Amino acid sequence: MATLTFKQELEEMTNNVLVVLRDNLIVLGTFIASIFSPAIPIIVSVLMFILLDTFTGLLKSHYVKEKRNSNSMKRGLLPKLILYTACILVVFVADKYVLNDFVKHYFGFDYLVTKVISLILIFIEIWSIDENFEAIFGHSLIDYFKKFLGFFKDWLRKKLDNESK
Repeated sequence: MATLTFKQELEEMTNNVLVVLRDNLIVLGTFIASIFSPAIPIIVSVLMFILLDTFTGLLKSHYVKEKRNSNSMKRGLLPKLILYTACILVVFVADKYVLNDFVKHYFGFDYLVTKVISLILIFIEIWSIDENFEAIFGHSLIDYFKKFLGFFKDWLRKKLDNESK
């Protein structure tokens, strides 16, 4: 049986500690992911609207010849992504562990507060997207949507009236 030198023993112990640390971090990451897993689709939805707003903002800056650089993106996009995600996660934790039983009893929805806060954040982004759209095309996207709903409502009313006859 070969004896190990002090350096070899130290390297072996370090490798063993790193393996245990890696395994524990994987377990911790899995645990945290399981806690927040119901919030992930909500976060992705909000982040998609943030990215759409950023894209329309870049288009607007191109069409109205505004100066944009990477610093303005760092000051605008990254803090917004972090702040919105943190807001949703904090509300989600409060909703899951404090409010959910009460809200579910009276309204019948899981994580209603988280969903309402997320909808508010999405409406903020839609408002900004509409401002960008209006600056580019001269017309409000929301006005187009209202007209479409009016046409759809009239079409549906005629369709239902024809079926009832």
